[in-house]
Amino acid sequence: MNTQDQLVTILKNYQPNIDESIITQDTPLSELEIDSLSFIEIVYEFETEFNIVIPDDKLRTLRTIGDFLACATANTAENNYVTA
Repeated sequence: MNTQDQLVTILKNYQPNIDESIITQDTPLSELEIDSLSFIEIVYEFETEFNIVIPDDKLRTLRTIGDFLACATANTAENNYVTA
């Protein structure tokens, strides 16, 4: 399972009716009807799944699926604190 598939699995925990076929890196979270509470829960699960920490100021920039995926790939073996 690749990173995007893992993220889609997490998203489906909060929005079971998401059509996976429309999800691309450019898909805005707003298009998936993710509310603010679900967003925080998704971030927590995402951080846990990928063993990373996304700082609060970075959270404000997460708008698309690609933004989440960039956080996962910014993770390095030495540093699990996302700065990119």
